[in-house]
Parts: sequence; C-alpha cells; structure tokens
Amino acid sequence: MVSTGPATYSHQRLPRVGLPHIARARFGPTRGGTRIVRAASETVEGKPCGTLETEWRVIERAEIERAGIRLPAYLLAEIPP
Repeated sequence: MVSTGPATYSHQRLPRVGLPHIARARFGPTRGGTRIVRAASETVEGKPCGTLETEWRVIERAEIERAGIRLPAYLLAEIPP
C-alpha cells in the first residue's frame, strides 16, 4: 500500500529524547479505494504526544515497475502480478 492524499497531524508535546514512548495505529473506515489509518503516540505515563491520520491505497505491480522502483524479492512477492 502507498500513502495518498493529505495527512493530518497534531501534537500536544514532543516525546523526550532518550525516554520511551508508545505509538499505536489502527485501521479506520474505507473511503472509496482508500483506507484510513489513525495513529497516536503517548508517554509511558499515558500523556498524549500526538496523532496522525493518513489515507492509504493498494498499489499494483505495474505502478511499481513504471516508477522504476526496485523492491526486495520478499516485498515484491507480496504484490500480486
């Protein structure tokens, strides 16, 4: 899949360098041929750091070939011909 369309990002605080934080992502609804992915991060104490929402769509092998992108065999095997 490839990211498509605008991404919406907001942050409440930046994670502190050297301290762990937690990031979670979930699939949201489908819109036409795209799938929404929503992610959020927080400190280990549960304080919110930020959120991100992006749209993704399935890519076809022909698009990869037209773009001249060379994928490793294990990734290329995941994309139907």
